[in-house]
Amino acid sequence: MNKVEIFERSLAQNDELSDMPSLGFDDKNYMNKIEGIMGTCLRINIRNGLDVTLFDYHFDQQSTELSTAPAGVELCVLFTGAGNTIALDPNNTDREIGRIPNQSGKSYIVLTDDDYIGKTEIPANANFKGIGIRFLPEFTSKLSNFPQFSELASDHHLHYSSAGKYWVSMFDTPEALYHLAKNIFDEGFSNTPNDLAIEADVLNIMTKFINIIQKPPRNCNSSKDKRLLQQARDMMLKNLAHAWSIDEISRALGLNKQKLKQGFKAEFGIPVYGFLQKQRLKAAHKMLEQSKQNVTEISLAVGYANPSHFAYLFKRQYGCSPSKIWASSLA
Repeated sequence: MNKVEIFERSLAQNDELSDMPSLGFDDKNYMNKIEGIMGTCLRINIRNGLDVTLFDYHFDQQSTELSTAPAGVELCVLFTGAGNTIALDPNNTDREIGRIPNQSGKSYIVLTDDDYIGKTEIPANANFKGIGIRFLPEFTSKLSNFPQFSELASDHHLHYSSAGKYWVSMFDTPEALYHLAKNIFDEGFSNTPNDLAIEADVLNIMTKFINIIQKPPRNCNSSKDKRLLQQARDMMLKNLAHAWSIDEISRALGLNKQKLKQGFKAEFGIPVYGFLQKQRLKAAHKMLEQSKQNVTEISLAVGYANPSHFAYLFKRQYGCSPSKIWASSLA
């Protein structure tokens, strides 16, 4: 029997609801498909493109359900949990590409760069309780210090699982993070919720997540390694159009691949491919302003053979299309 109560509302200080279903999967339709579940789910719209979901479920019987979500980010603090969340190949949903355990006392950072397809496997007599903060790329693009999908790699110090268009971190919940999440949970379900406190705690918890994921590993690069890493950086800058790979750079410099990836991140504060993308888009922006070439030519000149993909990355980085910059330069 399904006895889940699902509520949705906006903060009292907000004038109106945003398009809440677009922030993630449709909670009502999803929960109504699950058999043998009881509990409560409260979804609160914080700002346009940002919401928080408070959940407290009990599963009487084993459950396996498919779920989908658009590109975006979810920060989850799990008070109690069980089973697994499984990422599926979008081209073949019978193939698993990642398995993440739902563990009590753990926090998760999930970034997806495209539509996500997955499933959850929950055992019988399991309790699921915690909070999840979801937001769209349009929201994170306004935050200059929020890590982009391209900046995260398998050698990131908090990496747990990744494949294709998704990246997951799982770690023990720090005490300060737990208290913030618990405050949001308790306040949201109180009879007289303080919406200003909820908003402040959600933004505070986001800041802590960003600090956690951006905290760089200790820089142990030797003087020789520093010189080689600088050469790697200069090589890419001199030929942004080249299809650089970790293997090629590693062989050219005689530097171990792992040392290249970890050392570059420690030395410059950004992964190799994240740096390359950032510099390509920066160069493209400058070329677009000069309007000596069209958008497709500029895309090829900075190393993107697919103009549509280039336009997508450019808009995510700068908040407007490359064609708009190019057209403005012609005016």
